[in-house]
Amino acid sequence: MKKTPELIPDTDSANNASQLISETLLSIKASYLAIFQNWRVWWILARQDIQMRYRRSAIGPFWISISMAIMIFGIAFLYSQIFDIDFKSYLAFLGASFLIWGYLSLALSEATGILIESEQHLRSVPIRTSVFSARMVFRNVIIFCHNWLVISCVLFYTGVPITPALLLMPFGFILLILFGFFCGMFLGPITLRFRDVGQTTANFVQFAFFLTPVIWMPSQGRLDSIWLLINPFYHLMEVVRQPLLGKYPTADNWIYACLTVLGVAILANITDVVSRKKIFLWL
Repeated sequence: MKKTPELIPDTDSANNASQLISETLLSIKASYLAIFQNWRVWWILARQDIQMRYRRSAIGPFWISISMAIMIFGIAFLYSQIFDIDFKSYLAFLGASFLIWGYLSLALSEATGILIESEQHLRSVPIRTSVFSARMVFRNVIIFCHNWLVISCVLFYTGVPITPALLLMPFGFILLILFGFFCGMFLGPITLRFRDVGQTTANFVQFAFFLTPVIWMPSQGRLDSIWLLINPFYHLMEVVRQPLLGKYPTADNWIYACLTVLGVAILANITDVVSRKKIFLWL
């Protein structure tokens, strides 16, 4: 009788899969280590960006803050009468909303160009995408801090109470920072390959502005509550806006904000691994 040949496990496929996973994890680890190893690079570049943008200006980035304050007072004066609500309460809501939305919109808009604007650096020195994403985030954090000084005066003027909920504000802002960072790692390489993504993102940000409670309060909108529940920008804003207004964000706000950051982080890591060896070809 003939013996049935034994099935030999395909060890080569298993080894290749294991090696691929190992290389992927090492690549992701290297991207995050590059942020700490090259912290002087993104620190200096971000400061240079601010200095070049407002060169020879007497008050520098505070022009953004002044423009924001004028727009907030104008909108509050007009819409408080249209919506028939208290001027000061609406002014406080607008101040906190524009402060946060200003950061989010800048993060999304500038995330698409982090590699395009850094073409000369990429051609001369091999630098990870994460470093340029950190540059963009730190630049926007500087602008956020300038705006915060003006908005804090608005909140003080409107009499917003200082409560223990304010202690939650830094944790919410950390989520905003992570969101902006991962958006840069995700959108930067994609826009470098497909240049139309930049304009598409800019139009999307404008569209999201009107569907997110920025100039209108959630209690005033006629949109279904389901839309607010699935709107990621609403939750990202609430985890910072509510503590600024002396209130506590809901558990849903924290859960959906964290899930949003996690989802963008997964997309960012996938994009970083896939595009790492192709970035120079796309320049």
